[in-house]
Amino acid sequence: SSKTARAKGSVRFSKGLSLIQDPITAQIQWDGRKILVDRASATDFVARGTVGASLDDPSGPQLTTLNLNVLANNFKLNRLAAAGLPQNPLHGLADLNGTLGGTITAPTLRSTLQVQDLKVSDVAFESYLAGNLKFNTSQGLQLNLEGDRDRINVALDGQQLPIALDIRRDNATIVGRRNSPNTFAAVFAEVPVSALNGSLNLSQQLGQQLGQVSGLASGSVNVDLRTRDAVGSFVVERPGLGRFLGDRLTGRVRYAKGVGTLSDALLVQGESRYQLDANLITGLDPKFSGRLVLAQAQIENLIALGQSFRLPLGQEASSSNLGRAADVQTIDVNLAEIPLWQQLQRLAEVDQFLAQQKAKQTANGTLPDWQKLKGQIAGSVQFSGSQKTGLKGSFDLNAQNLDLDPYRFDRAIAKGQWTPTALTVEPLTIAQGESSASFVGRLGGPKQSGQLTVTRVPLDSVADILNLPVNLTGKINGNATLSGRWDNPKVQGQFDVVEGTLNRAQIQQATTQFDYDNARLAFNGLATIGSPEPITVKGTVPYALPFSAVKPQSKQVDITMSVKDRGLALANLFTDQIAWVDGQGQLNLQVTGTVDRPLMKGALAFQNATLQSPSLTEPLTQVNTSIRFDSDRITVESLTGRYNQGALTAAGNLPIFDNTLQLSNPLSVNLNNTAFNLKGLYKGQASGSLNVTGSAFQPTLGGVIALQNGQVLLSSATALNTTGTPQTPATAGNPLEFKNLQVRLGQNIRLSQPPVLSFIATGQVDLNGSIDAPRPNGIVNFEKGQVNLFTTLFRIDRRRQNFARFTPTYGLDPYLNLSLRTTVTDVISGRTTDLNEFKDIQPGSLGSIESVKVRATIQGRASQLGTRFNDVLELSSTPNRSQNEILALLSGGVSQSLESGNAQGALVNLASSAFLNRVQGVVDDVLGGRVNFRLFPLLTPTKNNTSTVLELGAELGLDVTDKLSVSLLQVLTSTNDSPQININYDINNQFRARGSVNLQGDAVGILEYRIRF
Repeated sequence: SSKTARAKGSVRFSKGLSLIQDPITAQIQWDGRKILVDRASATDFVARGTVGASLDDPSGPQLTTLNLNVLANNFKLNRLAAAGLPQNPLHGLADLNGTLGGTITAPTLRSTLQVQDLKVSDVAFESYLAGNLKFNTSQGLQLNLEGDRDRINVALDGQQLPIALDIRRDNATIVGRRNSPNTFAAVFAEVPVSALNGSLNLSQQLGQQLGQVSGLASGSVNVDLRTRDAVGSFVVERPGLGRFLGDRLTGRVRYAKGVGTLSDALLVQGESRYQLDANLITGLDPKFSGRLVLAQAQIENLIALGQSFRLPLGQEASSSNLGRAADVQTIDVNLAEIPLWQQLQRLAEVDQFLAQQKAKQTANGTLPDWQKLKGQIAGSVQFSGSQKTGLKGSFDLNAQNLDLDPYRFDRAIAKGQWTPTALTVEPLTIAQGESSASFVGRLGGPKQSGQLTVTRVPLDSVADILNLPVNLTGKINGNATLSGRWDNPKVQGQFDVVEGTLNRAQIQQATTQFDYDNARLAFNGLATIGSPEPITVKGTVPYALPFSAVKPQSKQVDITMSVKDRGLALANLFTDQIAWVDGQGQLNLQVTGTVDRPLMKGALAFQNATLQSPSLTEPLTQVNTSIRFDSDRITVESLTGRYNQGALTAAGNLPIFDNTLQLSNPLSVNLNNTAFNLKGLYKGQASGSLNVTGSAFQPTLGGVIALQNGQVLLSSATALNTTGTPQTPATAGNPLEFKNLQVRLGQNIRLSQPPVLSFIATGQVDLNGSIDAPRPNGIVNFEKGQVNLFTTLFRIDRRRQNFARFTPTYGLDPYLNLSLRTTVTDVISGRTTDLNEFKDIQPGSLGSIESVKVRATIQGRASQLGTRFNDVLELSSTPNRSQNEILALLSGGVSQSLESGNAQGALVNLASSAFLNRVQGVVDDVLGGRVNFRLFPLLTPTKNNTSTVLELGAELGLDVTDKLSVSLLQVLTSTNDSPQININYDINNQFRARGSVNLQGDAVGILEYRIRF
């Protein structure tokens, strides 16, 4: 029988049991009355004890009592979701050590409990909580966990209904008590709303449309434990939904019979007010509805709210154009160790670069970003949705004082409905003064329709959006009709220009009719501008919209154009490199072929025309040309013109699109002693012959061009290349390229960057690459010139080789080999001793002003002058001075004056350096290499030494040899000081013999021995 039977063995549950998901292996015995569990184990789980059993029960064998010691380590709390225990997702690890008793139908559990890294949704508790757990099916549950700061105390009755609740997490608290057998009341304060993220039973589709919630909630709630109905009120500080963030949210909530109601909700965000009433019906298909009233709302805040909801239009919602953290990483340019004036220079270069980037973005002519729209809005929005139907609703909004930089609008009206696949507006109107644009219709879905009406919209606004390089004014009237499907729309319409001008020429008539169908655009335009001859443009081109599911049936294009005289200003719409100004001309053109390989037939002729280029300060005049368009090439039969009294001629062939096409007579442009003034680049004479190959849309320049009697302005082309490393060629920008273009620097070519440097240069540079990333190769020699460093003018040392070597790898970042020299004034601070036999000569009255020759040697990349200044510049002097002493002398005495409290001396040196350096530069250019001339300010004491007087000194010197020099020094503004003749001979770095004599017969000779310490 079962009472006398004995058994022993092992059992394995391959899929675990209940919350233990790993396989369980157990060693058990049967002693006739109960099952002895010697050991039941799984990963991080051990149980020992007995399980009572009755094998003689009439209904069959039954398990009766439990008496097990249970030990569980590192139990993952997210496994509780499989049992459906928590309503909120739990995360963390738990250790349990206790006793499982009672019966199979009424188990009990008493244990100690430790929880690590407990997290409820997005809300994390202390990293370690410990306490006790008691569970009895008839008496309920008691859970007590505490840490240093947080605690969780929960008491449930036998029906798993709350008796008491006391939860603290940081400053957040939830306290609740059962006031009567069927009523539970709770009060909460500063509870993170983010705990609700992931707990609402919403579909994945709605989860994508709704963002994450945030904020701190306080309030109270009363729950009827019999019906599960609840009523309460709340206040949320800093409420957030996705990107939307408010100041305060208040309201009342009610839940009864599966329906949640939000009433009298008020959201405050700055000056904006949002009133919301909503309902939520729970179940397998949650349904929600509501009404949002906007009062004193700001549009920019509403846009952020709409981005949080990610309202879809069309087949599916578009994802946000978001970047990554890696996209905004900074680049270390290592400026901390360089002088302050260089840091300021680099900051100015960065500011200039940002301004250039902003100008490029403006030049792209894109539509303004609607997400930056600002203004005031009022009205209401009603919405509803469910898992199956998605989000839908209606709106009735009015806005005013709209700002969409750079455009302003007085008012706007938007009324309509939306569904997950379509938007209906009736109407959408934007107005500014007498101008308005209005659309009525349905966008999206299988059938869309609509009517766009435009009334007196300023034409210059359209020109700004499209970035048209013409002066276009007037008003636009017109209409367009929309039909078809969302993925294959059809549009027909007509637009007219009234009160218009094109480059100040009156537009008597301008109208355009268009028809877009099956990804193909047909248009027919007619305009009369400043002359009786009309301009006609008509044709058809294939074009598929980005969201279109239909592709053009043919790639063929067919465009015809006829333009004459003033109408040629329309050519400015197609290029910003050259603009028609005046004259006579005619263009007849037909474009056929495909978009990829268009073919052009026609002719262009100018008679005494005037053209303007943004790169030239003066226009091209007396332009006469005869040009043929021969399918795939342009044939320039003749082109002549004048620029600044210089002649320009051109003739030859150039492919239109195919830059691989080899032509027998390539286009050649000849310049004959033409005076050019290229803005910010070059001003002077140029001669030579340019070969233009490639294609009209990707031209390549070669040939030879010689510059003479001009000035090349050095720009900051390499300003932001601070590493001295090879440059990576640009991949976008101006399509102009160079192919072995020889640029010869002829007579009297000056390279300058006012007010820093100015060089007379000769040499030749061969250009390849593109205009955005040129790859020059060659050497430029500097014959003479000056560089302003600190407050001192350095001159090229003609006795040494000075050059800049350009290599293709480094682009416009040449290797500099420069030897510069200057002379500065030092006041001898030493005094004569008592051994002085010439008592009539006061110490310091003669020879106290000493000339110090300073040499600066630059060897390195031009870009390295910005960050590695000390590595590429070496300073030395005669007589020998330390680096700090040389820098102090080069600063013109400013630092010494400030340190001694002599602000007057500092200001005098700063104010005079710019003017005096200019004068010195002119004189040095005339005198030559070994003769030097300099002017310098002096502050000399009065006879009674009570004040100082501003004087102006001058010195004319001759370097007889590298060691022997003579000079004549005179204080020009003083009548008491006679000219002083100085002679210096450097024996070596320690010994120097020098002497001075003036016209009054005073003389002094000094043998110097110097040691620096």
